[in-house]
Amino acid sequence: MKQTTILCYGDSNTYGYDPHTDGARYPTEVCWTTRFSHAMGEGCRVIVEGLSGRTTAYDRVEFPWKNGYPYLTPCLASHKPIDYLIIMLGTNDCNVEMELSAEQIAAGMELLVQTAEEVTRSEQGYVPRIVVVAPAAIRPEIEGTVFAYQLDETSVQKSHDIAPLYRKIAEEHGCLYLDATGVETSPIDCEHLTEFGHEQLAELMTDLIRWDLEQRK
Repeated sequence: MKQTTILCYGDSNTYGYDPHTDGARYPTEVCWTTRFSHAMGEGCRVIVEGLSGRTTAYDRVEFPWKNGYPYLTPCLASHKPIDYLIIMLGTNDCNVEMELSAEQIAAGMELLVQTAEEVTRSEQGYVPRIVVVAPAAIRPEIEGTVFAYQLDETSVQKSHDIAPLYRKIAEEHGCLYLDATGVETSPIDCEHLTEFGHEQLAELMTDLIRWDLEQRK
């Protein structure tokens, strides 16, 4: 029986960043990708491609290699054939240093979607089901937190404003859409998922992919 291959392309919340530490990962069993994989069962293979600090399609001053755009092509080619591509990016684009509008962040997401369409059509002969995810919103209580130097009230607002723009991109490209803005983030840093947040996201993703697989039978 052919496995359904699902590639999760994201940032630290796909990597599994534990806000209680200085950059370490949650135990594997806590992460939403692991929970999601277990829920989907042996018929699915979940590939985790999470990088802390990754943006949609923009260079960061000190870390240009965290731009999610140039790595997407080799990533897709190395893991082909892919049946589902989950893209959950945009949180780091909201950082003060980036000076991006919600519209620019959405444009970065759309570039990733377009690139995925073109690359997979060429490399594997078909376009996978792409899932555009609006990531968990940044909590407003950022003053005094460890990331207060890179987040402000405009970052919080952008993290909400990108959701409807992402939905529009998904609709225009025939992608699936998941609004994860309500998933719980930690008060420690206001942007990384709590253990409960990982549980919430895994459940949302499982429900969406199971529903889509049933529709495609």
